[in-house]
Amino acid sequence: MMEAENNETKKKSIMVWTESKDLSLLRTIAAEGIFVNTKAGSRESGAAWLNVASALVAESLTVTARSVRDRYHILAKK
Repeated sequence: MMEAENNETKKKSIMVWTESKDLSLLRTIAAEGIFVNTKAGSRESGAAWLNVASALVAESLTVTARSVRDRYHILAKK
């Protein structure tokens, strides 16, 4: 029973991407120069996505490098 209570208090909040958050993401990606300075799938590329996520976390967004990369790919398909 104690475990169930701990799991309920550790729930992560779900962030909803808005247009302003998308713009912030795209600005940060452009500033990092992910597509100019790194090859896709390289360690440097992974580190660049991590830098983008860190910059967005500093702006009070709850994101990970994976969520940032996934959101960019969704926006790129539009």
